[in-house]
Amino acid sequence: MKILKGLLIVGIPLLLIASVGLNYVLIKRSVREFKETQNLRLDPISQNRFAKKNADLGAPLAQGSRVVFLGDSRIAQWQNLPEIGNAERVNRGVGGETTAQVLLRADRDVTGIGASLVVIQAGINDLKTLGVVPKRKEEIKKSCLKNLTDLCRRFSQAKVKVALMTIFPVGEVDLGRKLIWDDTILQALEEVNAELRKISLPNVTILDCDPILKEGDRIKSSFSKDTLHLNPAGYKALNLALEEKLKEALGGGN
Repeated sequence: MKILKGLLIVGIPLLLIASVGLNYVLIKRSVREFKETQNLRLDPISQNRFAKKNADLGAPLAQGSRVVFLGDSRIAQWQNLPEIGNAERVNRGVGGETTAQVLLRADRDVTGIGASLVVIQAGINDLKTLGVVPKRKEEIKKSCLKNLTDLCRRFSQAKVKVALMTIFPVGEVDLGRKLIWDDTILQALEEVNAELRKISLPNVTILDCDPILKEGDRIKSSFSKDTLHLNPAGYKALNLALEEKLKEALGGGN
């Protein structure tokens, strides 16, 4: 009885502390998700984010080209973009955006600023919604693939070269995300990437990121910042693997 009493005396406070900690994580995530939703309602195409930046760019430099990195937070967090010859590099990534949102601002943030090449990374924010609506898998996959294909087609028709990256793999699911996660996401990610690799359009290059970033069905642990994002080592690996391919995409096309 003394041992049981001792365990209870120690165990109950620990459980309470763990419960408070978990609630804090979940509340913090809920607040962040709420803010993202409200920002989307107020500014669905991130007009306020890039209006001044786009205006300040001016025309592309005569001696080089302008390369736009377009997409979601995986682009936004890409601090040291790969060197692509003399090209000017412009980051137009917005955290939380779906492929539908990226498509809405494609003309403004790419063709509208005189890009010669656009590098695209988007789709995980579409697929992560399967954590709460797994029964809509086929619909969400189809929409994600269509939007990415439409981006490629639109830029190709506008004579802007395209480097479409396959959707980055995901890392281990952190505690705060477990309640809104379903492994259907992993399957959908594989299936969408398989279709992206088949895209064949003029001036469009498909960059398969799995051989660079993936280990098993997840992102390499040494490259993972959290469930959805890369750390600096991951971006460094991308730069090393993709710089020459991006130079080829800018200079040629298929």
